[in-house]
Order: sequence, then structure tokens, then C-alpha cells
Amino acid sequence: GANAVLKAFRAAGIRVPRVVFNPASGRRRTARGVVVTLGTYNPNAHTVTMNGGSNANTVVHEMIHGLTSRGIIRIERIASGRLGATAQQRQDAQDALALLRELHGMLRNSAGDRSYYGNTDLHEMLAEMLSPDFLALAMQTPMSALSPAAQRALDSTYNEVGNRTVFDAVVKAVMKIIDLIAPGNK
Repeated sequence: GANAVLKAFRAAGIRVPRVVFNPASGRRRTARGVVVTLGTYNPNAHTVTMNGGSNANTVVHEMIHGLTSRGIIRIERIASGRLGATAQQRQDAQDALALLRELHGMLRNSAGDRSYYGNTDLHEMLAEMLSPDFLALAMQTPMSALSPAAQRALDSTYNEVGNRTVFDAVVKAVMKIIDLIAPGNK
């Protein structure tokens, strides 16, 4: 439970996000009407905001954002050359993004007409990985062929995890993200 989450943050060298309770934060107006959110994560402030509708699943979801979102943003910056990085680091970041995008595509294709919040984007894919429905989708989605870049990223991660399902590959991808943002914290 909570101890495992704290260990994950420590292992990644990432401080735990600040948690704020704001009962008015759960409603925002958009062009399509009012959207109700149970929680939000702000990567710039590294803050999770909860409201009166938040539940245990919301807390887990937003804390996973705290663990992975900054890593994805950093990987995107390295891959694009916006951060000083070696050519190898840039290639590793590009490969990791290719892997995440291809896994995301496999999950979207596997979902068919069914709607999953985890299929919104890469950030939500990782944050929803502990949601029972999305976890079941990932565990039931077989791996398909990957591009050479995505395969390099998958091959460069830990060998203890197989590649039978998209879930197995997502576990490896998260390990790769942690390795890229905090090298040596295996």
C-alpha cells in the first residue's frame, strides 16, 4: 500500500508530491460544459489536489502521476534536444518515447469501442495502470511487433519481466523512465 508507494518514490529519487485538499477544485467549465474531476496533479508545482469527491483510487492515480509525469516530461525534453544530453541519452529517450507510444497504441487498438481513461494519453496510461479495468485490458493485450526504437528500449530494461502482454512491457517502460530520470536507482 502506502509503504510501497513511498519506496517507489525513494527508489526513483523523486520527492513525494505535496497534497492539497481544495473542496472547490473538482469543477471546471469547458466548452462542452462542466467537467467534474476527483483530483489533479500539477507537474510544475509537484502538487496533488484532492477534493470532496476524491477516493482511494483517486489518490493512487494522482500519486502515480507524481511518480511518472515529470519523468515523461523530462524524457520528452531530452529526446527533443531541449535539455543538455549526450547523443546516447537523447537516443535512449527517443527509444523510450517510441516504446510508450507504441504500447499506448496497442492498448487503444485492443480497447476497440470500449472507453478507458488510460487511453487518453501517455500520462494517463501510466496513472491508470492500477485501475482494475485498465489493468485487465493491459494484461489481456498481447504484445505485437515493435519498431526498432521501441524494441531497443524494451531490450535495454531489466530482463526479469517477460514480454507476453502490454502490461509486462509497461512495467519495463516504467523501469526505463525511472532509470532515465534517476540513473543507478534500480
